[in-house]
Amino acid sequence: QKSDIRNKFKRWITGANVLMFVIVLLGIIHINKGVLNSPKNSDIEQLGRNDFTLDMYGWDIAGKKLNEWVNDQDFKDYKPAFVSRFWYPANHFAYYFTFPFKYDFWVFGYENEQHHFLKCNEKLNPIREGQDMVYITSSTSFKPLPEELISLFESYDERVIIPISRNNETVYNIFLYRLRSAIREIKPDDMIPVD
Repeated sequence: QKSDIRNKFKRWITGANVLMFVIVLLGIIHINKGVLNSPKNSDIEQLGRNDFTLDMYGWDIAGKKLNEWVNDQDFKDYKPAFVSRFWYPANHFAYYFTFPFKYDFWVFGYENEQHHFLKCNEKLNPIREGQDMVYITSSTSFKPLPEELISLFESYDERVIIPISRNNETVYNIFLYRLRSAIREIKPDDMIPVD
């Protein structure tokens, strides 16, 4: 009788291991190939918002595309600084884009929205008067260009949309807004909204 219980337990453990393996394998395949049906959204600013697998897909590709965009621009004698709203997806932008390509990266928002980026902002050189900045957001967690940022620059360009594809289908978008010519020096305190 003990051997029957032991055998049932072994079969149960084996079955659980096989099931776990299948789930993990299917997850890896879906993240990279998009084989399962993902939530659809026709709004380009919301595309991919409800597909959590996109948190793990395409960010290295996005980083390379963003760097190509920068190289096609006329930033003259300096690298642009980038800014985003909230700590997420700012962490993705920082890890896959600004750190590898050595761009300064700021986060705009209240202290609880910035998290550890609050300290990161303090370590950056201020944005010089006349310098450009690029606001970046994605459709997986879209945040509109804040009015407080707009007010710190003379003008801003129409947004650029960089699509990220999986299995020949656009699954989310990156949005870039070039803010032109800071009207004064911009410091970390300027990255916290004023109520």
